[in-house]
Amino acid sequence: MASQYPPKKNTAFTLYFTLYKNDGTVIANPGTITKKYSIDGAAVANLSNSVTEEDTTYGQCSIVLTAGEMNGDAIWLYIKDDTTGCVPFTATIYTVAQTLDEMDTVNDGIKAKTDNLPSSPAAVGSAMTLADDAIKAASYDESTAFPLKSADTGATAVARTGADSDTLETLSDQLDAVKTDTAAILTDTGTDGVVVAVASKTGYALSAAGISSIWSALTSGMSTAGSIGKLLVDNINATISSRSTYAGGDTAGTTTLLSRISSALTITSGNVDVNDKTGFSLSSSGVSAIWAALTSGLTTAGSIGKLLVDNINATISSRSTYAGADTPGTTTLLSRIASALTITGGNVDVNDKTGFSLSTAGISSIWNALTSGMSTVGSIGKRIVDYLTGDSFSRLGAPTGASVSSDIAAVKAKTDNLPASPAAVGSAMTLATSAVTAESLTPAATSEIADAVWDELTSGHLTAGTTGYALANCNALGTGTIAWPFTVTKPDLITPIDNVLVWVSLDISGSNRIGSGYTDSLGQVTFYFDAPATYYFWCAKMGFDFNNPIIQAVS
Repeated sequence: MASQYPPKKNTAFTLYFTLYKNDGTVIANPGTITKKYSIDGAAVANLSNSVTEEDTTYGQCSIVLTAGEMNGDAIWLYIKDDTTGCVPFTATIYTVAQTLDEMDTVNDGIKAKTDNLPSSPAAVGSAMTLADDAIKAASYDESTAFPLKSADTGATAVARTGADSDTLETLSDQLDAVKTDTAAILTDTGTDGVVVAVASKTGYALSAAGISSIWSALTSGMSTAGSIGKLLVDNINATISSRSTYAGGDTAGTTTLLSRISSALTITSGNVDVNDKTGFSLSSSGVSAIWAALTSGLTTAGSIGKLLVDNINATISSRSTYAGADTPGTTTLLSRIASALTITGGNVDVNDKTGFSLSTAGISSIWNALTSGMSTVGSIGKRIVDYLTGDSFSRLGAPTGASVSSDIAAVKAKTDNLPASPAAVGSAMTLATSAVTAESLTPAATSEIADAVWDELTSGHLTAGTTGYALANCNALGTGTIAWPFTVTKPDLITPIDNVLVWVSLDISGSNRIGSGYTDSLGQVTFYFDAPATYYFWCAKMGFDFNNPIIQAVS
């Protein structure tokens, strides 16, 4: 499955959790579940999807939060089962804009570009040079290129005094003189510019370069219908040496073609008749052409070629040499099978065999099996494909292929803090003073400690001024004439809580206790007071929190 870490805002998210009872045990089979959520501290609402029990042995559950339920920066969750003693599961999911996989993709794109930067890029404001001819006509801006400097070199050397002391001004004068000279030999037609008027001139000849350009013109450019070039391209389409020298009559060394044909073949009705000829044979090249014919071309149904292609489909050496009878060094195949395997109902029974092992090729084929074929529900292959969904290293938060050297260094930094000789497994260990705190105790441990405290014999707590002494010597419910019932309920003020230890003191600190007792099934215990007064009631029961002391005026 795609990575969900960190949880992405406005994107569906699968939450895995386990519900516990207040004694620390797992609720393996949840019943009716209450499931709530709140986005960024807004109103609490019900989650839309149902809870799925992933594993009934270990109590693993999951619920899919929809994109809408994840559309916030902080998603508060409350999940509780109706099982007695269930401790609500609460959590706050802080969302992000991108998961690690998405950030890795972005980082890869950034890295692909930064990899093309030089190892030491020029600093801002560094001097830069231009290669020669870097400034082209298309990029040259006359408005910003001036003034030119006499010291300009390289690409900036746009115009400087030449070797013959010419400047732009002297070159301009020389161009004017050339224009005057050429005007005498050129005629202005008045329509398409200045052309050379050669109508009255004789003695002109093409230069060598001009002649060469005519003969070097590409034939692909000779496409004008009716032109000499097109005529040559269309008709000079073969070499002269490839044509026959026969001119209609015998020449030296050549007899008349027809007489040679008639002496070698019998022609009947314009067709060559070779039925009366013998001694014909294929040339070497003809024989070679037959054996060199591609099998892909032998497709005519019923032909010898098609028959060979269809049936010669394996090498002879790949077939068994067994001939149906014993040969030297080979026993009958059937007897060898019967001695090695047990055949029951036509099936090979190998349940009574031992010592079997896969060949190297067999083992290799298992590990090289394509994951696309692992689709049988309940199989080991399907489980591996479903749960091994990516680079294991990337699941730890590192990009695919990253070096583990930094992680090893981090591990070493911590292992360096271990003692030179750590305690062995099973060694007795001691705890530092105040090492055990209320936060470090599990509900089960807390319950066990509380149970042991209340199970202590009163005979062991006889020191005056101690709580044990006060509890052991107080008159449980009193002997007075004023009967005062005291009721303990859940926060709804309706549901009674039984077996709650209730004791009464005369002071708000609870040090001067005068009586105690346990509530019945109705959550009630009755005390008997000697006189009207303000009394302080204290309650205690595992798994419940009470707002002690509860102050009541007894009258």
